[in-house]
Amino acid sequence: MTLRRRFRPATGVSLYAHAVRARVAAAGRLLVETDQPIAAIAEHLGYRDVFFFSKQFRRHAGLSPAAYRASRAL
Repeated sequence: MTLRRRFRPATGVSLYAHAVRARVAAAGRLLVETDQPIAAIAEHLGYRDVFFFSKQFRRHAGLSPAAYRASRAL
C-alpha cells in the first residue's frame, strides 16, 4: 500500500490537502515575518504561478496574501 493510500485513513485528509495546508501555513509565516514580495514567497514555496498561489492562499486562509499581510501588520 502506498503512502497516499495510507495517509487519509491515518490523518483524515488527503496527502495533497495536507501539503497545501502546510504551504499556506508557511506562506502565512513568511508574509508576517518577512517583507519579501508575494511573488518571491510563492516561488520559494514551489509555486510557478503567483496567481494560482494567491487563489489557493485565499481559499485556505480566507484573505488574499496582501490582505493577510496587512491584517497582521503591527
